[in-house]
Amino acid sequence: MTGMHPVTISKHKNIRVMPERLERETLEKYCKALNCQPGDLLTYVPDEPKG
Repeated sequence: MTGMHPVTISKHKNIRVMPERLERETLEKYCKALNCQPGDLLTYVPDEPKG
């Protein structure tokens, strides 16, 4: 549905840390395939304070 390779989708699904860069086109493909909004896929979790 996304046109992306299954291995790429698996990598995105299984990562625990947000990548340095998430392409807008990638997010659009997921949202279109899943009929959702970006906020349905992402959650902001602030970094732990150092010290």
